[in-house]
Amino acid sequence: MPTYLHCAPPLALAAALGRRRVPASLMLAGVAASVLPDVDMLNVWYAGVRYNSVLGHRGLTHSLGFALALGLVAALAALAARRCGWRRGIAFLFVALSTVSHPCWTC
Repeated sequence: MPTYLHCAPPLALAAALGRRRVPASLMLAGVAASVLPDVDMLNVWYAGVRYNSVLGHRGLTHSLGFALALGLVAALAALAARRCGWRRGIAFLFVALSTVSHPCWTC
């Protein structure tokens, strides 16, 4: 699946929840979290890494460990929520669901 399509779930969720609950800055955080696992394609395109290797696509950045690390990003979003004007629980859930949506699109 093309990387840009991974942003569809957070955009749809943000539209469903409305701008009051999911402001543009939080929506962008969710979009970033949803496409971040595909950063491994930079290795394939620019570093000459084989597509199906551990450092290639669907390797390290599509692992459980990487997902847990992105969970920390969701926790940081919750911590930054007050400063950004977001509601803490919504910020955490929105970024977490945006992250979880990445593998759901590849099934």
